Amino acid sequence: MKNNIEKEIVIALYGLSGGAGQVNTSLAKYFKLNKCNVEVVCANYEKKLYEMLISCGVKIRTIECGGVFSFAVKLGVVRFSKASVIMINGPILFSLFYYVSTFSSSNKYKNILRIPTAISPSTLEKSGFRRFLYLNLSRTALKKSDHIIANSFGTLEDAGNICSSIYGKSHVIYNPISVDADKFINKTKVFLCDAKVKLLSVGRLVSQKDHKTLIQAFSILKKKYYNSRLDIVGDGELREDLENLAISLCLTDSIFFHGYQSDVETYYRDADLFVLSSRYEGFGLVLIEAIKHGCQIVSTNCQEGPAEILEYGKYGYLTAVGDFKMLAESMDLALRSPKIYKQEEALRRFDIEKIGDMYLEALTGD
Repeated sequence: MKNNIEKEIVIALYGLSGGAGQVNTSLAKYFKLNKCNVEVVCANYEKKLYEMLISCGVKIRTIECGGVFSFAVKLGVVRFSKASVIMINGPILFSLFYYVSTFSSSNKYKNILRIPTAISPSTLEKSGFRRFLYLNLSRTALKKSDHIIANSFGTLEDAGNICSSIYGKSHVIYNPISVDADKFINKTKVFLCDAKVKLLSVGRLVSQKDHKTLIQAFSILKKKYYNSRLDIVGDGELREDLENLAISLCLTDSIFFHGYQSDVETYYRDADLFVLSSRYEGFGLVLIEAIKHGCQIVSTNCQEGPAEILEYGKYGYLTAVGDFKMLAESMDLALRSPKIYKQEEALRRFDIEKIGDMYLEALTGD
């Protein structure tokens, strides 16, 4: 990559945690490695990610606030006097930052909007005035950004339906991972009904992830694979409801809620089948982790991300959104007839060096 010694890059996101935190941490480290000066601005962070960034010389600025809106306002009045480019994660944060910074700052830098998840589905979850507000803030962000980076073609298409003028200033750049073939795990095998099958789900316990459908599907699968278990890693507002659902289906001895875990490596390593039941995604980084660890995969064919990662069924089974019977059938099929493929081939599209260079070109190019 070309020498970027004079480039000052600011990355802004509300929470340096979860999938978004991992992606932005990987990018910040890569930018720093390529001789850029990098500052990450956030409201909160995972200790592990914070320490990773500090250890490689990335500056971190935290802003105390009461939520995304107040974070955006405070971010907008910060003077990034040396910055040549600022990449903001999410259209709502970008739009609010744009309005505040326009009146409070004379800084001249390139504004990059990174779209981490599909805009329309998340907006439709709102109601009344909130839906109207989020849609218009998103449209403002799409119009006012100097450049747009979407993490899947589905996410970009969704944004283009909201604001058709984005295509001349936008790119699709997938989320990055470190591809180390020596650490790949191959666990391909056919499972009989009496096998001890371990299923895994990783994600926040929120409506978007649709764990209800997953639990209902598992209740069907359990009747055939009676020694199977489902590990759910993640926390969220629906945890109690989902635990009650497991109780009502008499699955408390087979479904295990582990809450938020900063290190999920062991769960992936032990899993036989990974299931993503989301109603929508921006990308689906968990699917890449599942491929790395040799898991069989079943994912809903939601509009954005998963189908692209799985190459439309080459690396895993795709099933309808919100249909627990079809999800159960796909899970059964994955156990009876596993996909066979080369992990390195499946993952080379997401290698950090390739993705990092594409980001640097978008951020620092003219």
